[in-house]
Amino acid sequence: VVVRAEGAEMTGRLSPEFLEKEKVRLGSNKYSGLMQQRPTAAEGGTVKLAWWRFFQYDDRALVPDRAKRGPDGVDAKFPTTVIHKVGTWTKQWDFDWTVISVDAAAKRTERGSQHGILVVSGKGIQRFIRDDKTCRGDILDVIKAVKKLCAQYDPDRILIEDKAMGSDLSTMFRNEFQNGDIRGSNGKPLMLRVDEVNPGAAGKEARLDSCLPEIEAGVVHILECGTWVDKFLGEVCGFPLATYDDRVDALSMALNHMRKHSSYVLPKW
Repeated sequence: VVVRAEGAEMTGRLSPEFLEKEKVRLGSNKYSGLMQQRPTAAEGGTVKLAWWRFFQYDDRALVPDRAKRGPDGVDAKFPTTVIHKVGTWTKQWDFDWTVISVDAAAKRTERGSQHGILVVSGKGIQRFIRDDKTCRGDILDVIKAVKKLCAQYDPDRILIEDKAMGSDLSTMFRNEFQNGDIRGSNGKPLMLRVDEVNPGAAGKEARLDSCLPEIEAGVVHILECGTWVDKFLGEVCGFPLATYDDRVDALSMALNHMRKHSSYVLPKW
């Protein structure tokens, strides 16, 4: 077994001077693929690991060392943001708004595309990725997952990308709401706005690029102890060379759409 230091090139025969010149010439992503046989640089692709910030709820134990539960390269020097409840006896957390962002795949697959499903909240200019239920399955599996999220997070609206099965999914959700089949954390029926978000002519890279200033500025936070965090960061920071990009689409849709529509909070019925 050959053991090499982290970041070392595969052959072990090239000089450090040559490798530094090649990294400059190729760029970090191409260098990682050619010299280290990994698709993205250790620090991330388009989105860097060090750009993310983390938050925690005030009634759960904080884990002080981020490195114990997440990938290397995440800057742990920034304090964790703590979110408090609104009042003593309420289940509501102190956010201005909450959305469930759904990027539905074209069809049910066992190994291909997934349905990107994220819960995103906002407080002022801060954004919080609260949950990730990205999954495979058919349209009924998506509805089932979103129903559970509604009962847990009491969202203000649902965002659905207007492509593939998105239009059919939006219609089914509206019918579910009208029939009182989707309920909030208090067990009462919810009546939410369903926004069909048209991605337009812009590609995935362009839509994510428009979110980069927010992420790089440190205003986008991830739930610190979420069991889904590693998969989320692996996909988003590995983009565009990672295997999947469904979380990327759901994330960029939520950040871009709510940047335009977060000046008010929709009432809950």
